[in-house]
Amino acid sequence: MQLRSIEWQMPDREAAAAFLQNPWGLVAVASRGDTTWLRGTGAHHYAVAVTQGPDRRVLSTTLSGSME
Repeated sequence: MQLRSIEWQMPDREAAAAFLQNPWGLVAVASRGDTTWLRGTGAHHYAVAVTQGPDRRVLSTTLSGSME
């Protein structure tokens, strides 16, 4: 089982997205409304979504794996 993606809510979405891009090397692939999506080097379109909101929380996680 692997973590496929995570969506966070943060009070300062732009600062969180910048933090994920600069030290961690993620690349912003899209922004719409209050959400920014970032990807790593894997095949998935995005790995992290950051949504503007009043407090810090995990909004969703997606796991992937095989029957093995």
